[in-house]
Amino acid sequence: MGQIKGAKEYRKFKRGNFLTRKEAMLAMCYMCNGENESAVDCQGYSCPLYQYQPYHNREWIQKHIKKPQKPKNQPRD
Repeated sequence: MGQIKGAKEYRKFKRGNFLTRKEAMLAMCYMCNGENESAVDCQGYSCPLYQYQPYHNREWIQKHIKKPQKPKNQPRD
């Protein structure tokens, strides 16, 4: 079995190394799951990072998270 996503990034953080935004998100998911994340959806639907969680429920996100809308072209004065 492969390594759980976020474990490597969390260890990197604990050593005091800089994390990219994606690494920080993975490390946070790993930490939030008690440093014992399994390769399943955490079902943390109230978490603002849930949509970026490595094992998220894509159908739930498509149903409940609105995609940002492009601003409509407004006429200039």
